Amino acid sequence: MFKNSAMWSLVQRTGLTRGVGHAVVGVWRFVSSRWVPLLTTLLAVVVAVEELRRDEAKYQNVIFDRLDYVYYDTRLALLPKTPITKDFSVVVLDIDERSLAAEGRWPWSRAKLVDLNRQLMDAGVYTITYDVLFSEPERNLALEMSDLLQSEEPTIATRLRDFEQQVDFDVLFAESIAEANAVLGYVLYPNEEIQVGALPAPVETLDPDLNLLRRNYIGYVGNLGLFQEAASSAGLINPIPDLDGVIRRVPLLEYYNGSLYPSLGLASLYNYFLIDVADAPFGLRATGENEAVFSWVEIPAEEQAHQVLTSKDGSVYVPYAGAKKTFPYISATDVLRGTLTEQERLQLDGAIVLIGTSALGLLDLRSTPLDSTYPGVEVHANVINGLLSDQLRRDLDGGHAMVAITMLILGALYVLVFRRFGPFSLLGVTVLLMVVVVAGNVYLWQVQLVNVPVSSLLLLILLLGVFNMLEGFLRERSSRQEVRSMFGQYVPSEYIDIMLNDPDSINFEGANKELTVLFSDIRSFTTISEQLTATQLKGLLNRYFTPITGIIFNRKGTIDKYVGDMVMAFWGAPLEDPQHAEHALEAAIDMINKTAELRDEFVAEGLPAVEIGIGLNTGSMNVGDMGSEYRRSYTVLGDAVNLGSRLESLTKFYGVKILVGPETYTQCPNYFFRFIDRIMVKGKEEPIECYEPLCRQGEQSPELQAEIDAYNAAYALYRQQQWQEASDAFAALLMTSTPQRAKLYTVYLGRIADLRTQTLSANWDGAYRHTSK
Repeated sequence: MFKNSAMWSLVQRTGLTRGVGHAVVGVWRFVSSRWVPLLTTLLAVVVAVEELRRDEAKYQNVIFDRLDYVYYDTRLALLPKTPITKDFSVVVLDIDERSLAAEGRWPWSRAKLVDLNRQLMDAGVYTITYDVLFSEPERNLALEMSDLLQSEEPTIATRLRDFEQQVDFDVLFAESIAEANAVLGYVLYPNEEIQVGALPAPVETLDPDLNLLRRNYIGYVGNLGLFQEAASSAGLINPIPDLDGVIRRVPLLEYYNGSLYPSLGLASLYNYFLIDVADAPFGLRATGENEAVFSWVEIPAEEQAHQVLTSKDGSVYVPYAGAKKTFPYISATDVLRGTLTEQERLQLDGAIVLIGTSALGLLDLRSTPLDSTYPGVEVHANVINGLLSDQLRRDLDGGHAMVAITMLILGALYVLVFRRFGPFSLLGVTVLLMVVVVAGNVYLWQVQLVNVPVSSLLLLILLLGVFNMLEGFLRERSSRQEVRSMFGQYVPSEYIDIMLNDPDSINFEGANKELTVLFSDIRSFTTISEQLTATQLKGLLNRYFTPITGIIFNRKGTIDKYVGDMVMAFWGAPLEDPQHAEHALEAAIDMINKTAELRDEFVAEGLPAVEIGIGLNTGSMNVGDMGSEYRRSYTVLGDAVNLGSRLESLTKFYGVKILVGPETYTQCPNYFFRFIDRIMVKGKEEPIECYEPLCRQGEQSPELQAEIDAYNAAYALYRQQQWQEASDAFAALLMTSTPQRAKLYTVYLGRIADLRTQTLSANWDGAYRHTSK
């Protein structure tokens, strides 16, 4: 209802909606372009800092962790994998489907495993490692048969008990384990009710008051004490699945019940070098009073041991050499039956053999970044290979803090610097930043062997980039609309296109610039308006203003305003125009010629004849968007503007069509001028010289040149107060000149007649004071 009221019409006419609109847009721009990116950055920083507070691996950020997983897996898939060392041989002895079909279902008899150990030792294997648990004893067949026959055949039952030791395959297997110097596996659990079997000797027992970054393991499943005592050592076979169940990390040392225990890969490698893993040196780094994190683990080697740096929780990233079965696989049944190929025999000689399974039914297939059904035993093979080649990666200490600081810096750059860029420049900057972050991350991963989670940083760059590009597009669109709204009625459309393509070239704020201003007025307009009806007058003005405006636009001018029959325009703003004076003069000449054509048309139609006078002046002016909150206009102000108006009003006095100021005259050397007078306009004490343009330089006829020379000589006599000689000279010019130029000579003849009766001061400079506007 309000929009249909008279009040709403008043609001629209007075520009209140524009003022309110500018205020709303201004507030939105300030809030959106600064606070939204700032708050987004701070939120991302808070998340990154929260990562620093992870205690005992309890804290996990679902969203960013999963993004980090995607980034990690993609990077791992695209970059070169960890090469398999040629100095050592790591082989997987696979309890595969073919072995199960040939040897029977799992678990196999311990007697069969004794035979397997013997065959491997005969093949020259250095280290036998079981990625299998032996937590339960095997049934003794002699005892079982004796129990069955005790009631019916007691004699036979007693005789069977004599074979108890011969068929106690657990004992035989334990002896085989000791002979093979084998390594067994064990599992830690977060359930204290699960405590099965025996654990190996720990690497170290820690101070119970020490707070160590660790996982909360309070239960275990180990091997029978018989086997564990016989084994050379044992290692943890737990991987560390991430939130998505994918295996990316394994611990080298794990905490349980106040002690540190080795991983299967670490135990196997120490066994390979015939060193007790319980003596493995390791390092902890203090982070506070009674607080520490893991730092390094020493890895033995043939020549010199080296330290492998670990993440704070003692883990390393699995150095995957490729998809599953990248390492040599040998079927267990081929070893048992002696059907190995020559190549397989060479592979086993001096090798570290990991005994595990790839069979689906035995449930030891893991999800990894490279394969969703990856044999768990090969995960340990990759770790051993990485330990041997010193190619293990870890989390960078302070990585999250580095990401948080980088976020703050980038957020500040987007808020303070990048938001000023255009959409396409901002797109380039955003892409470049993401490339730099990824390149730096790849460098850290490949060269420094550290992992830095940058998904949150990349997401922040993407969000800030997209937001600022969207805001930039909206800002540019708003700016374009504002430019078109502001200048659409003042400058030609192609001029607006130039401004839109280079927004920095325009400025709505007030600025002092040298410009050229034009004032054009229809002479005797009051008389003309009295001869016409309102409709006729409107039609005449429209027919006049339309081509005149086109001329100004064609000559790169800016329309300032129409006031009745007056047109005001200027050159040199909003876009720079080094030739603003000459373009303004060309427009003035075109306007005079066009008015002559229109005058003939109007007279032929019975309308009044139209004559115009034009004043041009060049000088320093203040130009900008000026006015009030109700109505504004892009206009020029200043003394130079006022002088242009005065010059227009003097054209009739001197009988000329165009009158220009001294600076316009100076900046139009390509035109031939006639000096008009030295004048002082009302309100000014400084005299100025004004000129009339006659034609372009070189186009003046000899007669015109001679007339102007004679006029300049007459004016010189006038300045010398040689009144009679000057009067005679002007009288001669009046007799020979054309009517269009003769009015000026009449002015001087009248002025000389008046000056003859006056006593002039000694410093009289010929200036004439005009007392009216």
